[in-house]
Amino acid sequence: MIKAEAVLVLGDNVKKLKNKKYLPLIAIVALVAVAGIGAVIAFGSDKAMFNNNFAVADYKTVAEENFASPDDWTPCTETPKVATMTNNGNVPVVVRMKIEEWWRDAADTQDLPLVKDGVKLAIIYTQNESDWELKGDGWYYYKELLAPGQTTTSLLKSVKLDCSANFGGENVCTDTAEGKVCEKPADAYENAKYHLKVTFQTGQQGSITPPTNTLAGVVCTQASASDPTATIDFTQLAVKSDDSAVANGNGANYYTENGTVVCYYRGDIDYNNVIWADMCWKMVRTTAAGGVKLMYFGEPTEVNGAKQCTATGTNTAIRYNNATYFRFNENYNSPADVGYMYGDRLIAKYLDAGSTTYTFANDVSYNNGVYTLSTGAGQSISGNWRDTREAASAKYHYFCTDGATSCDSTKIGYIVDFYSKFDIYYLNIGAGGYVNIEAAKAAMFANTHDSAMKTTLEGWFESKNLDGHIAGTRNYEDDLEDAIYCNDREVYSGSLKGKDADATFTFGVERTKYSYYASYGRNVVKNAQDNVEPSLDCDNSRDAFRVSNNDAKLKHKVGLITADELTMAGASYFAGHNCSYYLCITRDSSSLTMTPYSTASGSNVFMYITSAIDGNANNMYQVRPMVTLKSSIEYASGTGLPTDPYIVE
Repeated sequence: MIKAEAVLVLGDNVKKLKNKKYLPLIAIVALVAVAGIGAVIAFGSDKAMFNNNFAVADYKTVAEENFASPDDWTPCTETPKVATMTNNGNVPVVVRMKIEEWWRDAADTQDLPLVKDGVKLAIIYTQNESDWELKGDGWYYYKELLAPGQTTTSLLKSVKLDCSANFGGENVCTDTAEGKVCEKPADAYENAKYHLKVTFQTGQQGSITPPTNTLAGVVCTQASASDPTATIDFTQLAVKSDDSAVANGNGANYYTENGTVVCYYRGDIDYNNVIWADMCWKMVRTTAAGGVKLMYFGEPTEVNGAKQCTATGTNTAIRYNNATYFRFNENYNSPADVGYMYGDRLIAKYLDAGSTTYTFANDVSYNNGVYTLSTGAGQSISGNWRDTREAASAKYHYFCTDGATSCDSTKIGYIVDFYSKFDIYYLNIGAGGYVNIEAAKAAMFANTHDSAMKTTLEGWFESKNLDGHIAGTRNYEDDLEDAIYCNDREVYSGSLKGKDADATFTFGVERTKYSYYASYGRNVVKNAQDNVEPSLDCDNSRDAFRVSNNDAKLKHKVGLITADELTMAGASYFAGHNCSYYLCITRDSSSLTMTPYSTASGSNVFMYITSAIDGNANNMYQVRPMVTLKSSIEYASGTGLPTDPYIVE
């Protein structure tokens, strides 16, 4: 491991007083943390190390300043003070900056107040405020990742000695027997020095540790206590263990979200309880923006005047409109039904194929209401369904239901279920006037209508007055980060992946009879290391639901956990029913995620009981919403135990 630190003094022109009315200005000092390749990165000498398991590439940052200290600093004198950071490496970095100021007496033995006689002596002027964000830890964070070759703007503009600053005051005269004696009163600021210190810190994306008095800080502190290089076997259910050397522990420790390192809760499962907005929650992970995702876990109980989070089973799920079970969507017989929002509902239709001869093609053309199958060499096959289904499933998915090679909009089909020797399930793409399957998918996955689940969650959110719509009440939504809740509808395998996608019906391989969505490929299909590869990225804007995303817009900052987040928390798809990881409720308590699973004759979504499994989109499930507290939100007390939860006021 390589760790390097550097201290760069920006301007060292420190002057002595020539007149006690004038004071010199100490130079701006920038502390720059420079990290090399390795697993340990130190962010400044005043910060603890943050461990992670991501190697750092060529990592070089340089602080620069435009500053010249005046010989005599006089009242009303404004001196430019500009400080920036440049990334000379080849990886993006996070930049933050802290501004500190103080006065020191001439003997350099004590600090003096910044305010004298009601006047703040030194006035700091800033610029480019929209580029920087002051967070609860006292640091200004540059809002954008600093790309290679880029330089930050300067938050500092200038510093001025207040025009009314008075050092020593006027002579005080006293009448004595010998006559009038005049002298200036003693002033601690005589020959004092003003210090302005700027500390820059740069680090790998996401690797600046949040303050420990926030929930995000708790999660990251516990993550850093685990082995950052351990390979987590996500095919095994995480188990509670007092042995910190157990790599599987309680799931993941670090992961990345769109390239930014985030922390997963990895502490004792008994110490993961939070009360916010007078409701109980479990911490799950931090976000790329530094917030912490929480999952709802019931209403608090009061014991001897103290609130506790001891609910179990169905009591950890929401109750809304006198109901405790809810649908993801009202139907499940269209690919659209896996959408948190959805568009045109093309329904999977059934056809008794019988012994009819069909032509199955891998493409189709459309002209003036007529669909014509592509029948050139290698583009189609013909025969009855029983004999041709293996070849057809490989890539020949278009057909006319009357067996012809051209047909009108009522008869053009695209096969989505290849399992039975006798039955075909298909989408009538012509019903919506769509020229091919890609146009039909775009229409089905358009965010036009709210799902039943989105309506339920946002209605529940308002029923709890978390949006503060009742006059005179607190708007708890102000505490929440506008985080992404991902409804990843990218297709992993099967005919919905595309016209040439292999959709074989062979069991035991990932290319099965149905169309599976991307999360299936990440959480169910094992890689060469006999493991799975969950992800927190949400690449398609259409699926990245948040309040600020007009492509996938939420009414309120609330959503559901994803199947990938469950896998990382320790809920293995392969481990069967077990209740030893920290998000488990009880074996009979099924709960919904945001994640699509598969589509054939019906559409399924991921749910979980003790591990992630699948169920019909229109089945009834318990619901445990997620919210994301902002990085700056602190907790007031608590240890995380059910009987002593973290209290966020």
